[in-house]
This record gives sequence, structure tokens and C-alpha cells, in this order.
Amino acid sequence: RLEPGENADKVMAAWRTRAQTRNEAIALDPGFYLEVLQARQAGTIGAMPRCLDRVLAMHALASAIVATHGPTIARALDEAQVARDEAERSQHQRRAIAAQTAIETALQQLLLQLEEWNDIQDLIQGFREMRDAQRDLQGRTDEARGKK
Repeated sequence: RLEPGENADKVMAAWRTRAQTRNEAIALDPGFYLEVLQARQAGTIGAMPRCLDRVLAMHALASAIVATHGPTIARALDEAQVARDEAERSQHQRRAIAAQTAIETALQQLLLQLEEWNDIQDLIQGFREMRDAQRDLQGRTDEARGKK
């Protein structure tokens, strides 16, 4: 669920616009999150710290791996294969190692964020179970009172 308010309305409007342009239904559309992330960065959609901002932060980390660090490694390794000498090859290898280190760091951050997200989801599930149990207890209590 999204936090209620103007920002949620903007996100839903963006979703409707994107859904109308799609030719096929898909369960998950990473491009949508990229669009929302870009809108957040541009300031056209405000903060939604309870839920969406957390998802966008995880998406930003994953996108950086795919869009930036991965291609950097591939390019550096391709250039290392055709390097003219050992010094040039070492330079390209160092670039690849630096990008690999950046990927490892991003994955560690993503893992921490996912663990926090899972903890939050577990907490939400626990509250829902307590709410449902309370409703059940209230229903049984009302029934018992009605029978007396």
C-alpha cells in the first residue's frame, strides 16, 4: 500500500499512464520504478518514506549495478583483452576490479535494505495476524453476549 496523499495520487497516475501504454500485462515492471525514481529525483513526486522510498532505494542500487557497474566491467575486460602492453592491460583490469568492488558494496547495501524490508514485512504480517485474531475474538464475544 502507498501512503495516502498527493504523492500517492501522483504515483498512481504515473502507473495508470504506464499501464495504458503497455501492450502486454506483466506482473512486475522495473521500468515503472525507474520512472518513479527519476520523478522523485527531479522533485515532481515527493517523499513516501513508509514504503515506496524504501523500494525505490533498493531499485536504485540494483539499477546502478545493471546500468553502470556491469557495463563498466564488461568494457574494461574487453579492453584488457586487446591491450597493447602489460601496463595498459593492468589499467583496464584495475578499472574492472574497482567496478567489481562497487558492485559488491552495492549488493551488501541491497542485502541490508532487503533484510530491513523483510523485518518490516514480518512486523506488518504480525500486526495483521493480531488484528484478525482480535476481530475473531470480538466476533465470538459478540456472539456469546447475544446468546445470553
